Amino acid sequence: MGMTGSRPRILLVSQEGLYPDFVGGMEVRGAELHEALARFADVTVLSRTRLIEGSPALTADAPFHPTLTGAPSTRSARLLQHVSWRAGVVAAQRGARRGVRRQLARVRPDLIYLNSASHLSPAVMHALLTWGAPVVAWFGDRQSRLAQLFGEEWRRGMSGELGQATRLLPDATMDAKRIPEHLQLVFNCRWLREFYVPQFPAGTPHHVVYDGVDAEHFAPLLGSRHLAPEGEAPVRFTFLGRAVPEKGLIEFAVAMVRVDARLRALGDAAPELEVEIIGDGEALAPALEILSRSGFGARVTALGVCQHSAVPVRLRRGSVMVTPSRDEALPAATMEAMACALPVIATDVGGTNEVVLHGETGLLVPVGDADALLEACMTLAQSAELRHRFGAAARARVLQQFRRHDGIEASVAAMRAAMQHPAPTERTQRAPEEAPRGAVRSS
Repeated sequence: MGMTGSRPRILLVSQEGLYPDFVGGMEVRGAELHEALARFADVTVLSRTRLIEGSPALTADAPFHPTLTGAPSTRSARLLQHVSWRAGVVAAQRGARRGVRRQLARVRPDLIYLNSASHLSPAVMHALLTWGAPVVAWFGDRQSRLAQLFGEEWRRGMSGELGQATRLLPDATMDAKRIPEHLQLVFNCRWLREFYVPQFPAGTPHHVVYDGVDAEHFAPLLGSRHLAPEGEAPVRFTFLGRAVPEKGLIEFAVAMVRVDARLRALGDAAPELEVEIIGDGEALAPALEILSRSGFGARVTALGVCQHSAVPVRLRRGSVMVTPSRDEALPAATMEAMACALPVIATDVGGTNEVVLHGETGLLVPVGDADALLEACMTLAQSAELRHRFGAAARARVLQQFRRHDGIEASVAAMRAAMQHPAPTERTQRAPEEAPRGAVRSS
């Protein structure tokens, strides 16, 4: 599908729309990407329920089919659901696919960019993928369902629930061996590339583009304690992220209790320990209970959910960032702390070791190793000089490799190339250290 007019038309698929300010991490990427694309293209955003931010030729906030996740919510689907649950699901899937194609006919995109689509149904993703425009799919976690289209797993699962009604679902899967003509994959770390590429047909073009953080927004204050060794100030250990079990908040709380006991045993020569938790979720209450029972009292600050604009202010108050997560891809909170010149202690999971250089910008510990986490925390708690050195190196690493602007511009470059060359051939992978900052690393 060729471009018409002076400005190309881009459909930005972002399932939650353009994210609100209180959401942090990679979720803010949708709005920043939209702003960059709007400089040269007419951009329409497809969320789970509607089209928004359309070009002048479209009606803004146009009503859209409400079943992008496959839930039978149209009137006909609800009626069928009373007769047969299976028939209701089939009607929802088919209706969602037809709805997407109607909107694609209105927008007539020159390119489709899947920024976040983990909750879109396979029927909807199939409609996007087979429309005829180049499709660039971005992967920032392991939740994407796009790869399901290239195997029989989804069809088998649906068959188990729907029985013979499965045959009524049109185009449920793609050819598992055929490279899609217009599809390119973009991963935000090498670890995700290794996870996803085997799930797609061999030879599917792909890139690694490191995403990052706004290094001007997340920055240390001139003259702050991160830019010079601290004196007698308390050492504040910070946790930033969703307060859920997989992010390791309970492990963080337990580690802080053990560190506090060890420091107290050293006597007056040891620094005082303070704890700050930025984030909310199911693990927050039990973590605070662990700290409270151990006598932290006013030495604990729990902020809950912070606006994105307020996070760097809090990070600048910290001494060390601790991220004992069990599941990460490219860790946004870790990069935000590093940009603020905080040394980081993190579990060696996912793409974390692509960001944190052990013994240079922070310390990496094995997942689930409580003793290793304790020793890493003790090491940084007792050495202001090491905290300063790691923090300065962390800030420098973000500026060199993980600036959000560079990642956005590299993503935009990938989209421009896809529109100019809609059927790319297989290319050779370049080593990440050989590529310029923010460049698209392709295969």
